Amino acid sequence: MLSAIKLASPVIILLVVLLFYKLRFHSLFTVEAPSPSSSSYSGPTQHAKAVILRSRKGPYILVHDNPRPQISFKEILIRNRAVGLNPIDWKCVTYGFGIHELPWISGRESAGVVEEIGADVNDFEIGDRVWVASTNYRDNRTSTFQEGATLGVGCVSAAGALFDSLGVPWPANPPYSREVDTFAKQENPWILIWGASSVTGMMAIQFAKLCNFRVFAVAGCHNTSELCDLGADVVVDRHKPEEVVEKARGLHMKLGIDCVGKETATYALRALQPGSKLVCLVQRPDQGVLRQAEIGTSDVLIKRFHEDQTYGYDLVNFLSHHLFARTLRPVKFEVVEGGLGAVEDGLQKLRDQAVSGKRLILRVE
Repeated sequence: MLSAIKLASPVIILLVVLLFYKLRFHSLFTVEAPSPSSSSYSGPTQHAKAVILRSRKGPYILVHDNPRPQISFKEILIRNRAVGLNPIDWKCVTYGFGIHELPWISGRESAGVVEEIGADVNDFEIGDRVWVASTNYRDNRTSTFQEGATLGVGCVSAAGALFDSLGVPWPANPPYSREVDTFAKQENPWILIWGASSVTGMMAIQFAKLCNFRVFAVAGCHNTSELCDLGADVVVDRHKPEEVVEKARGLHMKLGIDCVGKETATYALRALQPGSKLVCLVQRPDQGVLRQAEIGTSDVLIKRFHEDQTYGYDLVNFLSHHLFARTLRPVKFEVVEGGLGAVEDGLQKLRDQAVSGKRLILRVE
């Protein structure tokens, strides 16, 4: 439905409507969206640009003749205008996972315009501007490396960590499909977010503040000002993990999210109190460490966003409400020049850890 595993740079991407939810961007989406009657709207094409993998070891290759996806009566087709780059887009090649067939297209998020609508779809119109977060990773048609934005799987992952894996109830502002209560309103508990300057970390900070948490953020010091603006109460230097553990233990935290990897997740275990919960978005600590820690660990079930329609509805309703209320904001971004042909250049920046506190995006030309 939203993003998948194939830098499909087609100007086009398919989404399953039952798993896709619309958000009109207004000032949040800066690219002009053509209407069907406008002179810039040329109608559907039979082929599209895409960035594909022809080998499981890469590289990503720009092609101009990728077949146009065919949609069913319950689906819509999106012409992407921008696509976001994520670490998984290079990790799937480097570490050899998530590439289910060849050729393959990656991509987890985009922003674009509705180009075609299935016969049974009533909630969209041609020309609607939408954002896409793809969590169905086994269908090349749903991959996004075509046009992306700064919203996407960072939102889905952060929400999954907080509201699903950690079991924090949704804040009570917008209407949801079920009754919810504000979490620990009087207590204002602390939550640890390690890797807080990642896109997922920055969204998690904002979600946590909406749930009345105090946020203990671990990140590079050069991001302190930005993270505090997003709501972090404390920012501690990630280069001093022992200091992080010492300060965190003094606050008696029982909830944590690690956005980095096995080593930082191991430090996070030490920072939390016995009986706590830790969500590991990348990799859990070794089993021997886990057995001694007396702390529950879990992953994020990312596919719940498209498989559980009630949960997906609640998440998109939550995002829509707070984006337009401006109590939630997209992260900053940097445009990688060169369009879809610059996918490898952008992913190399991510490999080299040269990006912090922002999202890399490509404009689809």
